[in-house]
Amino acid sequence: MNGLFVGANRIRLKSTPSTNSYASELLKNQPPMEGTMIWTEEQTHGRGQRGNFWTSAPGKNLTFSLILYPSFLNAAQFFSLSKAVALGIRDFLTEKTVQPVKVKWPNDLYIGTKKVGGILVESGFRNNSMGHAVVGIGLNINQLDFGPELPNASSLAQITGQRFDCAALLDRLCTFLNARYLRLKADPFGMDEEYLHALLGFRQWHHYRKGEEGLIAQVTGVEPDGRLGLLTLSGDHLKADFKSIEFIPGPPAILR
Repeated sequence: MNGLFVGANRIRLKSTPSTNSYASELLKNQPPMEGTMIWTEEQTHGRGQRGNFWTSAPGKNLTFSLILYPSFLNAAQFFSLSKAVALGIRDFLTEKTVQPVKVKWPNDLYIGTKKVGGILVESGFRNNSMGHAVVGIGLNINQLDFGPELPNASSLAQITGQRFDCAALLDRLCTFLNARYLRLKADPFGMDEEYLHALLGFRQWHHYRKGEEGLIAQVTGVEPDGRLGLLTLSGDHLKADFKSIEFIPGPPAILR
């Protein structure tokens, strides 16, 4: 597996409730070749982290899922796949803009202070290994209006002032994802340091919300299981899972 296989086999849909759900149904029957992509112009019930929905204007963005078989990863290495995918998308976005591209833990993509994309990885395990993974990706490309309910959302078109050919961008993105996946296969922990330095809030004081409590903290690391390491302004060290803490978008906190 050394050539371009991510996205080599594509199922293109006009509309579907969720590309991840479509991929999961395929896996129940005859599992398709690795790297198979389900790509849709319109996703009516796209899923995101924390049980949220991913909203996207029809035909203006990239909404797709990839089917992978990362059996070389064990249960303790689960989050390594998310890291590789996030860095692959970051590679792609960095090529398109001069603004800094960051990963907001666990796997949102930001250009500057604006969210432009998200990832949802759903996995199935066989014994102690990952039997399959469905990687859902949403990237805002040409959408210009996100409405008041998404004040922090943006797109490549908004940020760069250009319009893009989504199909051409998808081809380019696949090359970056392919390269990162092959690197992951060669060394599951080889991108840990790069992912850490790509994280929004790494060694910077930012505002967070933990339950009903607001706090100022900085990212110090990421555990192998994906939990976020934080140092609070009061000196406490926290390990946070995906649902226990929320990053509040905005510039770094100003300490007085």
